[in-house]
Amino acid sequence: MGQAIGEGLNWLCQLLCEPAWRRGTVDAGEILRKWEAEYAPVFRELAPELAARGRIGYLGGLDRLSAMSRQGIDVGVPDQLAALCGTVRAVMVDLGVPLPTMSPAEASVCGLHGKECPFDGDPA
Repeated sequence: MGQAIGEGLNWLCQLLCEPAWRRGTVDAGEILRKWEAEYAPVFRELAPELAARGRIGYLGGLDRLSAMSRQGIDVGVPDQLAALCGTVRAVMVDLGVPLPTMSPAEASVCGLHGKECPFDGDPA
């Protein structure tokens, strides 16, 4: 279970790092569908424990990610991209994952690394 959670968190981090998935051969929708199919069930197993700790928004966040996976997401639509990134961040925070605090300008470059994103800029 621990390995699956670690791998699932890596996939969620990919969704936050827009420059990385924009450069890759896999789009954000594919990343989300893979996460939903392979890792969401394991993350759902954690819901009762997290609810007992007062993190009542966690399951709702997973439900929103599932809905986005089923309905599809157009990352070219700013509101959809913002909803995806906001939901991913909320789920990770509920899990206790330390994420950097950044300004909106930094987050607009990369929601994971901010201005220091190693994937931002010209491909090498």
